[in-house]
Amino acid sequence: MYSHKTDTLQKIASILSVIYVLIIVITSLSAFQSEAHFIDKLLLFMSYQVFTLLLIGSLYSAKKNSRLGGYLFIVIGAILTLYFNTYHYILSFLAISLPLFVIGILFIANSIKQLN
Repeated sequence: MYSHKTDTLQKIASILSVIYVLIIVITSLSAFQSEAHFIDKLLLFMSYQVFTLLLIGSLYSAKKNSRLGGYLFIVIGAILTLYFNTYHYILSFLAISLPLFVIGILFIANSIKQLN
């Protein structure tokens, strides 16, 4: 059975991931404010949505298997760190990459607590 502590870790990680996804969705709407052609705006918007779908898929995986979902969040965080070079700027790293690492660690910690 689940203990209260593991249930709490799962809930915290899930809430943080939903908040992160909502922030990405809201940020993706800024793609339409640029002066580029409509097709370019649409492509930028869709690139955000692919990232959002990856995060939603990771959250779904974490609901079924906490450890797998945690690793997926960490991998996505690592990819974003390298792709956006957030390791060069501490504020960018804290805003973009670190939340994904924290969410992944929380899901993995939840799976470890379930084993004990």
